[in-house]
Amino acid sequence: PKQSIRDKNILFGNEKVLRARLADAKFHWENDRTKNFSESLYKLKNVSYFEGLGNLYDKSIRLEKISVYISNQLNIKNVNNIKRAALLCKIDLITGMVGEFPELQGFMGGYYSAKEGRDVSNLISGHYFPKGSLGEISKNIGTNILSLTDKIDHLAGFFSINKKPSGSKDPFALRRSALGIVRIIVEGKISINIDKLIEFTTNLFRNNEPNLDKAIKSFILDRFSILLREKEVKYDVINCFMNDNPKYLDETHKKIIIMDSFIKTENGKDLKALWFRVSNILNTEGKNQNEKNISEFRVDGSFEKEEIKLFEKIIGIKSSKNFLKMLKQIALLKKPTDDFFDNLQIKDPNPDIKKRRIIILSFLKQRLLEIGNLESLEG
Repeated sequence: PKQSIRDKNILFGNEKVLRARLADAKFHWENDRTKNFSESLYKLKNVSYFEGLGNLYDKSIRLEKISVYISNQLNIKNVNNIKRAALLCKIDLITGMVGEFPELQGFMGGYYSAKEGRDVSNLISGHYFPKGSLGEISKNIGTNILSLTDKIDHLAGFFSINKKPSGSKDPFALRRSALGIVRIIVEGKISINIDKLIEFTTNLFRNNEPNLDKAIKSFILDRFSILLREKEVKYDVINCFMNDNPKYLDETHKKIIIMDSFIKTENGKDLKALWFRVSNILNTEGKNQNEKNISEFRVDGSFEKEEIKLFEKIIGIKSSKNFLKMLKQIALLKKPTDDFFDNLQIKDPNPDIKKRRIIILSFLKQRLLEIGNLESLEG
């Protein structure tokens, strides 16, 4: 039948193309392996990275420095393999195989660097991942450090020459790099000060633009917010922490996820109601009230029992690294606060009594703001 002949012709044509491609791959594989991989590092000096960003050798030196910085911040004891992989990870870009099959970059570097040892080879193989929202985060801290290194250098570099994304256009995949940075830090549980990492990286480009670091940070936080929204976290909960300009994204992510779940519980609803009741009264009555130090406040026999109880509950809350525990503690202040409002007159005719009650509420507000910027919560 005609259809059978047509199918055979298609199959023959595809096989012919595939054989040719495999022959090319075999040629490049054999040819590339005749060269010393690590000694090719200096050939990167002849390959431009991008106008204004030097050559691939310059990039390799930056990657080496950034990887050591990140490793030191994370107290990695042996940084030699990470440092070596960072220096060599771009060499495969000048190999015949990657020139013919660009999608193999990184993978071929892993194969060709076999003489450097398995650890270095594995680091090089995985340093492009994750690619934005795609792919899993490695369980190897070294791979994550190298990937984070590559992405922060890429992002900072193009921002330093003002090649920022415009509208829907992002020719240098900077949004993908920023999302990769966020995912590595959050999913890889990397506790690093993002402000200091950005500052260290931009200093390598010797750019004197005063708002460069701020622009990069804002861009990364935008990707962070989008990632959270994809998890269906509410805008107002995200803004409670984003508006405080977070430095540790892993810690901030944990708090946002905990807060988003907690706010839906009965305790969470109590916390929200507590915040609005206290902040509303202080917005009208406490505008001209100077912030007081809670340690200097003294309770005496003239205080009503509701004042004493609320104040003691406020100072009884212990700061905790367990964020959920902290939320639950503060939510329990709703009952003594309700008693305070229901049984006492805030606008007492005696100005001294009114003042001390406003001060107690201001202490309560301070404790509430230890959670995050609750001003962003929606009613």
